[in-house]
Amino acid sequence: MADGTPAAPTLADQVSRLYELIAGYHATHLLEIARELGVWEALAQNPGLTSEDLATRLGAQPFYTDVLWRTAFSFGLLDREGAGWRMAPHFDQILGNPESSFYLARASRVHMVVGDDYPHYARHFRAGTTKPYQERTTRPSCVRSSRR
Repeated sequence: MADGTPAAPTLADQVSRLYELIAGYHATHLLEIARELGVWEALAQNPGLTSEDLATRLGAQPFYTDVLWRTAFSFGLLDREGAGWRMAPHFDQILGNPESSFYLARASRVHMVVGDDYPHYARHFRAGTTKPYQERTTRPSCVRSSRR
């Protein structure tokens, strides 16, 4: 605006923003599914794998593997390499190499475990109750392994 005040977002801007936030939820689950299947490490070690090659290596269904790859591509986690796929820049270290200082493949699991509490929040908000962390039945493996 002329007076230096930023223009208010449009309705379309806000709808787009909401979809971006929701996409984060889906990306969190994609990251964990792929980590649990061994996708990130397999692709970091073997750039250029096709969806079918990866499915064969992991003992997974090619159709679902291809959907997973294409979704990861849409989130900017993968790039194309000919008929195959490769990790987008630096994601080989971030997701595919557990020895890397920047390895964060388990971060999505931590958020998913914390998210297990969300269905109970409205009840706690209304009643003013809490659930201590120690009463949780699931904990991120990185927390469990650090407790002796």
